[in-house]
Amino acid sequence: MFLCDAITGTDRFLHRHTKEQFAHDVFLRVAVLLESVYSWTVVDINQLRILCKQGKIRWTNHILVRLLERSIKQSDVENAINTGTVIEQYPDDYPHPSCLVLGFTIQRQLLHVVCGIAQEHIYMITAYYPSPEKWAENATQRRS
Repeated sequence: MFLCDAITGTDRFLHRHTKEQFAHDVFLRVAVLLESVYSWTVVDINQLRILCKQGKIRWTNHILVRLLERSIKQSDVENAINTGTVIEQYPDDYPHPSCLVLGFTIQRQLLHVVCGIAQEHIYMITAYYPSPEKWAENATQRRS
């Protein structure tokens, strides 16, 4: 299959268009493809909430250790997802795109949760109470 067949579905495309028109059409189609791939890497708070409510949560060893060190309960992490908002996106994180969620514990304390989505599961990566030294008053922006 020729490139023009894969992109346009017909081998007559080159006969009807100049090379410049073909190049422009390829560019636009690749841009649309990249945009759709990128949109898959953006973590949506609604996706997180649905997976959380369905119990499709994977707790990494790292977060379990951090929760113990910081006296944070797993139920507080889940509550933060259900009450929170995504404040930073990390689309290039490995092995899954992830994000930073700002939410509340059951006791209404601010909590940051880093988590990602892959294969229909939420992967909890870490959680911490935002420190005033590193975060502005509302805990949504880092201090310079």
